[in-house]
Amino acid sequence: MTEQVEHYPYAILYLDDEKKALKYFDSLFEDFVTIYTASTADEAFQIFEEHQHEIGLVLSDQMMPDITGIEFLSKIREINPAPVRNLVTAFADLDQAVQAFNKGIIHCYISKPWDPEEMETRLRSTLDQFIIKHQRDELLEERAKAYEQLSMADRAAAMDLLSVGLNHHLRNSLNAFQLFVDMMPEKLAIELDNRPAKDEDFWKEFYEDICEQLDYMTNMLSSLSDASGTSQFNFVDGVDLYVVFEQAHDMVFTGVNNLSVNISYKGEERPILKGDEAHLIQMARRLFQEGVLTLSGQDDGEIDVIIDRDLSKQVYRVTIADNGPLIDQNDLNRIFDPFFIRTDDPEDFGMNLVGSYLTVYHHGGTMVAQHLPDGRNGIVFTLPYVACPPDDSTRVSRGVLGSCTVAAEG
Repeated sequence: MTEQVEHYPYAILYLDDEKKALKYFDSLFEDFVTIYTASTADEAFQIFEEHQHEIGLVLSDQMMPDITGIEFLSKIREINPAPVRNLVTAFADLDQAVQAFNKGIIHCYISKPWDPEEMETRLRSTLDQFIIKHQRDELLEERAKAYEQLSMADRAAAMDLLSVGLNHHLRNSLNAFQLFVDMMPEKLAIELDNRPAKDEDFWKEFYEDICEQLDYMTNMLSSLSDASGTSQFNFVDGVDLYVVFEQAHDMVFTGVNNLSVNISYKGEERPILKGDEAHLIQMARRLFQEGVLTLSGQDDGEIDVIIDRDLSKQVYRVTIADNGPLIDQNDLNRIFDPFFIRTDDPEDFGMNLVGSYLTVYHHGGTMVAQHLPDGRNGIVFTLPYVACPPDDSTRVSRGVLGSCTVAAEG
């Protein structure tokens, strides 16, 4: 064996039903890499589920009692295709190994019995290649995230200007209309000397319609203000993201019987973060309201909310999926624009998604609309464990991956 002592940052998962082989493998290579071993496929899947983001190489023997190595590695690829997958196989199974290689199930195969020095060389080479690829993918992801952050900042700035401008110029006019509407019943009664109008139904319907339109415009301006940065955020510790969606669910779906809503989170720990609970609840409420509008008229409407955590980036990833009509691909990038609507109802002024989008932005997260692998519409957003607002007065340097660092004063 060589005398190299560099310890790799990524681990190896090795599946083999021969426990002696596992102990031998561990004793040979534990000095330079963390090794997880499993003697059954179920045990290996459990380890992979828990540690997949720290595993760079999955190694499996081909001949297993409950599953072949190729079948096991194929399922590993379905769970997470990032780690390298290598097969240990006897000469008699080489044809199957070659077929698996050609299909992309495995990256290479190692013939049994293997030589310790040759195996170490292969392991180091494989891990080196994985690290290079991982660093390249991270760089590409950082650039994409940086672009998304700039796009969100542009939208936020535009929304601030739009909100301030419209509220400034329209509020005074609306106040005059509101004063007239409030005085109208009393003034009409005086003009008629308290006698009934000739067409009471007309005046009643006309008056109710004016009140409804005033409420509509007032609510639109309020939604603009709430969605923009003009609304103050109060970040506190201990906000439970699961409870946030439960409370929003109770606001929106009480009495709604035609929709099925499922809220879940992965892992044993509750999804706790630092954020503005009130704004997050309103964000979730808006997203649910958007789902109700999209699925209106469907008897089999479904909305799924899945909360997952990304330990490497210190963020929660939330996926909201519905089985409504598929959004056109060209509209996916426009869906967060002000007044974009997914329905033909002119009363739906399209502020639900942009309001939610900007709440995520002011927490230091990102939000995208996409077609999910299962063919449904999806809104996917991230929220850092600790909110990282873009305009933090403590000079926060916001990382493109959602994490943040408070710069030292002085």
